[in-house]
Amino acid sequence: MKSSKLLLLVASIFFISCTNSDTKGYSPELKNKIVDLTLYSASQLEKMGTITYNVKFIPIYDLKGELVSPKDFRSLINAKKVKQQLYFDESGMVKALVMMPLTLEELKYNAPKEDEFIKLESVMEGQPVPNGSFLSIDDGTVAIESFRGKYIIIDFWATWCAPCLEEAPIFKQLAEKHAADNVEFITISVDQDFTGWKGFLKDKNWIGNHYWLGQKEGNPFYSLTYSKHIIENSPVILVTLPKYVIISPEGEILSNAQLRPSDPLFEEALQKYLN
Repeated sequence: MKSSKLLLLVASIFFISCTNSDTKGYSPELKNKIVDLTLYSASQLEKMGTITYNVKFIPIYDLKGELVSPKDFRSLINAKKVKQQLYFDESGMVKALVMMPLTLEELKYNAPKEDEFIKLESVMEGQPVPNGSFLSIDDGTVAIESFRGKYIIIDFWATWCAPCLEEAPIFKQLAEKHAADNVEFITISVDQDFTGWKGFLKDKNWIGNHYWLGQKEGNPFYSLTYSKHIIENSPVILVTLPKYVIISPEGEILSNAQLRPSDPLFEEALQKYLN
């Protein structure tokens, strides 16, 4: 019975927090798919008798005691205007979830920051690349200016980002294919932990132009990770990964939202610049 409760609690918490920090770089569509997959997995566990209470049927209430539909729940979470409080029964099972309004201070913190929109505008196509810097695996500081004179293809990624890791081998193959051309392929990690990032590279035996930026929003180069999304008719700025950026030899941003390397159009765009 304890294992059943634990499985349910894990599934419940994952369901509740799937749009929070663990998936903050994901699109709303992907977040919703994660919710749907979690609910489906929970229903299968219930059928097998692994859990006795389907997470899908945990009631969600507002402060008036009215039920909140899954669709409205997603809208409220995406709008970042509420937080959630779990309630348990005497046996420790999740009993209900209540949507709590954010405090004024929390609303101010979650509101889209005007400077984020300004920063995004500053790194649109045609703008000069920000004069930012990042760290090499040996702790050396590297400025983007050091690549001036060549086309630069940047892969913004993180070790926890599955799509990033799927694209990495293709990105590497393209780098090797164009090694003799006037272009540099570099990867820039936004992992929070520098030491963890270094360990990941060593474990995978990744060599080449790998750099670490971290989550330093004050670094002008970090703005290149931003993308604008519309959620519930409101614009928000999200960090989107993986993200590919092409910069000209003169330092002009040619594309700040290039298709992924697995898309044939990625290399077509590259060839257009190189030729």
